Amino acid sequence: MWRFLIRKFSTSEMEFKVTEILKRFNTVDSSKITPTATFKEIGLDSLDSVEAIVAMEEILGIELSDEDALKINTIQEAINIFSKNPKN
Repeated sequence: MWRFLIRKFSTSEMEFKVTEILKRFNTVDSSKITPTATFKEIGLDSLDSVEAIVAMEEILGIELSDEDALKINTIQEAINIFSKNPKN
């Protein structure tokens, strides 16, 4: 039987991963990425924001509830919500 190690990301690791995912979007101005920046401020429209959250879920292996996903407006909110998820 296979055993899988489920590792919890630290806040700094989660911040790094979230910002790296956001940098993959062509419309993102990476010089504007700060924890307090909104997705709109870094260059994501509403559709891009949804795609970014879906990409985070897939890459991080964490599925958010619709309620939690709708709470994400800033990079820090994404970091906090993904960090507090029980699967993290």
